[in-house]
Order: sequence, then C-alpha cells, then structure tokens
Amino acid sequence: MPQDDKSVGARFLAFWSSLPGVLTGVAAVIAAVGTLAALFTGGHDTGSAAPDAVASAVGAEPSAVPGAAGEDCFRQYFKGIPSNRLGTVEAGGYDDVLSPTERKAGPIGMTLTDSGLVGGIRFAYFPANVLFKIESIVDAHCRPVEDYLSGSGGDKHVWQDSTRVNIRLGDHFYDLVPNGGGSIVRVAFERGTRG
Repeated sequence: MPQDDKSVGARFLAFWSSLPGVLTGVAAVIAAVGTLAALFTGGHDTGSAAPDAVASAVGAEPSAVPGAAGEDCFRQYFKGIPSNRLGTVEAGGYDDVLSPTERKAGPIGMTLTDSGLVGGIRFAYFPANVLFKIESIVDAHCRPVEDYLSGSGGDKHVWQDSTRVNIRLGDHFYDLVPNGGGSIVRVAFERGTRG
C-alpha cells in the first residue's frame, strides 16, 4: 500500500527529533570535523598527499620537503624555512639550492639522500664573509647527529666556502661541500671517509 508524502516526512522529522536521531547527527558532525582537522594538520601519515592537496586548494603553501615525503618529522625540522630555500642532494651529486635571483643570506635546509633518505641539515649563509654556519644535522628519523667535523678546523659549526664537512650518517661517512662565492649557492654531497 503506497504511503503518502506527509507520513514519510513526519517519520523522518520524528527520527531526527528523537534521541537516536540527535546522537546520529552529533556523531556525523564530529566525524566531519575530525576528518577536516586531520586533512589540515597532516593527521596520520598514510603516504598520501592529501594535506598538500588541501593546502593548495585553499591557497596555502604546501609543506613540501624535497626527498622527505615519508618522514613527517622533516616538516617540523625545516619549519620556518621558506620552501624556495629547501633542497635535496643525492650522494654523488649537487643541488643549486639558491638561484642567482634569490637572496643569499638566511637559513637553508637540505635533505640528504643516498638511494633513500639518510639525513638533513639546517644551516645559514653569510655572503659578506662567504661563510656558512651549521645550525644542526639530523639522521633520517630527525635524531640529532653530532658526529661531524668541519674542514675549516676549530668550531665545527663554522663552515667556510668550498671546504668540506664530514658527517657520519648511519654506517657511512659523507662529505658536504658548499659553494656560495658565485651567483648561486650550490651544495655537493658524496660518500667519504673519516680522516
């Protein structure tokens, strides 16, 4: 027997005004707010690019960390450094982290890779002295690394142009060599030995 529209509508309204209906509505709102919060704050990392897609959609800058997509800790580690001052360098190669048109002074962040993420470094460049200063170095899980030596001698945080910093990351030693004397800031990264 067909039901008229008034009785269906009345039952619909009766459900939503009952305790089970109100609880269902509240649960739906909580789930929606939780989903949006997870999207905007990064939530649980499932390897998807959803937070960056949402950030792009609302006009915010994506939290792009080159070479560190699987490590949320690097988003925190490089926090405060503009994305145009972040780079990635693979062992055996180099990265022109700053182009001729970019301001040279200020903080720089780089992820270090060797067929996979091995670490990261935060440093600043002082072009007037053609000098770099290391703020910190971390391993692939953002744990602090203190086992490094500057080829400049003395304070290991001071890194002169075109001199190497020898870093132990995991089971390997690496050499990081900056060049900031020209119109770009280039950083080379390669496997090395201690000594």
